[in-house]
Amino acid sequence: MAHLKKAATGHLLKNSAGHLVLTCAGTTLPGTTTSSTSTSTTTAAPPENDCNECEPRIPDILYVTLAGLAGDFAAANGTTALTWDVGCNWDATDGDVTITLDWTGARWRIGLALGGNCYKRWRTLAEPYCDDCDPRIPNTDDPGRTSYYEYECMDADCDDTDSCEDSAGATASVSYTP
Repeated sequence: MAHLKKAATGHLLKNSAGHLVLTCAGTTLPGTTTSSTSTSTTTAAPPENDCNECEPRIPDILYVTLAGLAGDFAAANGTTALTWDVGCNWDATDGDVTITLDWTGARWRIGLALGGNCYKRWRTLAEPYCDDCDPRIPNTDDPGRTSYYEYECMDADCDDTDSCEDSAGATASVSYTP
């Protein structure tokens, strides 16, 4: 057995003809007992974005939920994961559909764009009535709201030029979890 390295671990089993039987932590071979204890801690990396120098930082992935959309906008109904891009901008693109979230003009805005003049937008109240470090609704500054305010819609370049009218009252919100 002199050929085995000192670091080798295992068991010599009866009638094993001198062969070392290696075992993994937590594995029990017939006729033997082993024990192992280990502790594992997973720590999430802090967000990379520097949006508004917030503490705690806004997550790098945010979830936008759109509901009540019709016409060309209907395909965007549901929850979409947006990834931080730069500054205070998060976005996701799937084919011709782009959904954005940004902090612009002292307010949060959500945009849905299908190209050209085919888009719908929502926004929060302006500062000081919204929180630049929390794009979720409701927030402490506007506790009665459950959705962003609709503020702009254009359907001149949509295949269904009634998409804005048919989507009136559609809601948009942001969350930190899906």
